[in-house]
Amino acid sequence: MSKRRELAKQVAEKTQDAYSFDRYGEQAWGACCFMLLGQGYTAKDVEAIMRSKWTRWAGDMASKNDRVNSADLKRYMATMTDVRKAVAELVRGTFEEN
Repeated sequence: MSKRRELAKQVAEKTQDAYSFDRYGEQAWGACCFMLLGQGYTAKDVEAIMRSKWTRWAGDMASKNDRVNSADLKRYMATMTDVRKAVAELVRGTFEEN
């Protein structure tokens, strides 16, 4: 198993308690983590994203009402003006608030 795939699996398992997990399902949730790591985000970035409302909003934007997938999350994030800055803010809010 590749290092990226293994890290994606670890982050996906760690975040299964996140709000939108059930809407994605285990396979799509892991695919989201894999996709985000492939875009250069760190494991901490990915955890913050997967725990955020972004996963919910990506699902709301999706053209279907059933399962949401990594393409939906990628499409949602592409609508942001400065996604890297937004991710940094998510990380601060998720891990550094306390």
